Amino acid sequence: MIFCVNDCLIDTDAYELRRNGKPVPVQPQVLDLLILLLENRDRLVTKDEMIDRVWHGRIVSDSALDSRIKSARQAIGDSGTSQGFIRTIRGRGFRFVGEVREGGDSRSAGAAQPSPLVERDTMPLAAPSAPPPLPDKPSIAVLPFTNISGDPEQDYFSDGITEDIITALSRLRWFFVIARNSTFLYKGHAADVRQVGRDLGVRYVLEGSVRRSGQRVRITSQLLEAMTGSPLWTERYDRELTDIFAVQDDITASVTAAIEPKLLAAEGAQVVVTGRRQEPLDVVVAEIEKARGRAAARAVDIEDRTAAVELVRWTIKTFGRVDVLVNNAGYSSRARSIRWVPKDEWDRVINVNLNAVYTLTQAVLPDMIERGGGTIVTVSSAAALRPGLIGGAPYGAAKAGVRNLMGHVHTVLRGKGIRATTIMPGEVDTPILSRRPFVPDAKARATMMQAEDVARAVLLCATLPPRTVIEEIVMSPTIARDWSADIAVAARQGGPDNAP
Repeated sequence: MIFCVNDCLIDTDAYELRRNGKPVPVQPQVLDLLILLLENRDRLVTKDEMIDRVWHGRIVSDSALDSRIKSARQAIGDSGTSQGFIRTIRGRGFRFVGEVREGGDSRSAGAAQPSPLVERDTMPLAAPSAPPPLPDKPSIAVLPFTNISGDPEQDYFSDGITEDIITALSRLRWFFVIARNSTFLYKGHAADVRQVGRDLGVRYVLEGSVRRSGQRVRITSQLLEAMTGSPLWTERYDRELTDIFAVQDDITASVTAAIEPKLLAAEGAQVVVTGRRQEPLDVVVAEIEKARGRAAARAVDIEDRTAAVELVRWTIKTFGRVDVLVNNAGYSSRARSIRWVPKDEWDRVINVNLNAVYTLTQAVLPDMIERGGGTIVTVSSAAALRPGLIGGAPYGAAKAGVRNLMGHVHTVLRGKGIRATTIMPGEVDTPILSRRPFVPDAKARATMMQAEDVARAVLLCATLPPRTVIEEIVMSPTIARDWSADIAVAARQGGPDNAP
């Protein structure tokens, strides 16, 4: 079998690699690795498979395997930075993702220079001589959304949606986003997303359509894996056109928030979610796996120190490491005033919001320090900065405590590559609000932040380059609401009826 990759030819029968028709000297193990990856380029190849095939099951260190992978990349003009042909899937293995031609015989193949396949029956644009290398972070092209309303004058609306999504994604520094001028070359053409991926050097393509009828609009969008054309996510949005710009902003925010976690999952992120009840955890895992991510759920009472430590040990044993720890547990007492908080409620709030963070943080640190880096993001609360009756005495004290704890980790361990961040959000519309003495109504909740807003802050902290750490983030709803009724009820909750 003959494989043509970039300007190279790998002949499995002659057992040689040639570049521009000339033999390239490579170690047998390096050539074996290349052949193994090429023959199985439709899937991920695990480290165990490589050891079985190339080293015949002998014990091999990670450094030896990494050295051969590095040599394989260099042999075909690739690198660990660009990963345009051999992509590392952290903790799992490797996959060949570059353009490949196969077939022919050694004589005919050696006489011609291999070039990328061109499949552009429907796209009358000139193809580049070689595909751009894939960036070292998730890369995406947003194709012009198609106006299927039957009215060419509505193009401005579909183009506006596309431009706004490109702008919003471009603000996310952990994504590489193709500029508008490049993607709008495909406007009006039935583009094969696989060819788009090769032309623009991206791993993902977002496409969609807009249909307007009177004062209603329907927008559909889907995120596709460029190499295979397989869908990762699809969604439909129906809106009333009371304000065109407001609808564009709403759709842009919805699409951006939806595809962020899908892209990270598709990039091979491995997630372990934990909580008290298994059922809601399984729902989260199913959502991640639907996006082709890898996830596991473990029902654990994090107030139980032994169980929390065992969770970390299991995670490291199962997935090999913990790169990012996100502490996001939240529990608040019914009584808010220090006058009326019973001791058992005080202890419970401190255990969940502070002691559990201490336990999990301490448990992940040895592995992170040994590997020379790691990220710990703890969701605290604005109550850490502005204590009062809204959060309550024990909750505010616990959240101030974790803020101080993360500050300690940052100050003491940053020299060992450990990044520690505290996120302090104001009111967020989450289930914990149901424990408030005065439960906010729908109107009040409409002014609050949403869980995905905090999630985006977590993603920012976790995906910045290791050289950069955000020490603290303070988040607040844009519109401040009236808390007077909440405070009046909270002041008396848990106390006697005749309390002054």
